[in-house]
Amino acid sequence: TGDTALQNYYTYKERLLAAYTTLSKTYKKVGATIGLRAEEPDINGQSKTTAFTLKRNYFNLFPSGSLDYKINKKNTLTGAYSYRIDRPGFNRMNPARIYNDEWNYSVGNPTIKPQYTHDITADYNYNSFITTSFNYYRTRDFMYWYTYTKSQSEVNIDTTFNYHLRDNYSLSVFGQKQIKWLNVQFYGAAMYYDFKGTINGQPANSTTTQFYGDVNLQCLLPKDFKLQLDGYYAT
Repeated sequence: TGDTALQNYYTYKERLLAAYTTLSKTYKKVGATIGLRAEEPDINGQSKTTAFTLKRNYFNLFPSGSLDYKINKKNTLTGAYSYRIDRPGFNRMNPARIYNDEWNYSVGNPTIKPQYTHDITADYNYNSFITTSFNYYRTRDFMYWYTYTKSQSEVNIDTTFNYHLRDNYSLSVFGQKQIKWLNVQFYGAAMYYDFKGTINGQPANSTTTQFYGDVNLQCLLPKDFKLQLDGYYAT
């Protein structure tokens, strides 16, 4: 005889069928690539302890494409788009509780859904020296870990759920230059995140702005010695 609050015999099977194709073409200064991926997962889960069952089958098409334009020898523009899926791993879906101590346990969410992302990127490269990039991601059903405590309880629960929508914007600059005995690398980025969704029926919207930058200097000294200096800043 077992305590169903402390044990869970759960079986899980997942089958994934997928096919994809890519076409590429270059004409003078323009290069283009388009692709298409099709996939169909079939999922079956069953808990013999709680009589929970999960059956999920869905079909999706995921297009992608990129366009390169070489303005001249020193200037290049690149644009890309892709639509992709990230399926939850088994640890996110496993409903068996893992106790860290009597006041805290982790548990998966067997009904968590995969997340879908639209990814748009635009790059500008100057003379293979500096690259400026703009990225935009829109993710539906974003998978997110969180901790909560039920009312009239002292036990903390670590679990996972789907945020309805997440928007990410980022602008970054990367550069690299060899000047005689000095090699310089630098990177800087500004990022903005916007989350919209609910947790346990309560609104849980959030916006965040972040900045990051780093510099790497390498000095080539005589007799194969090298001096390196690194620095970074992050919010």
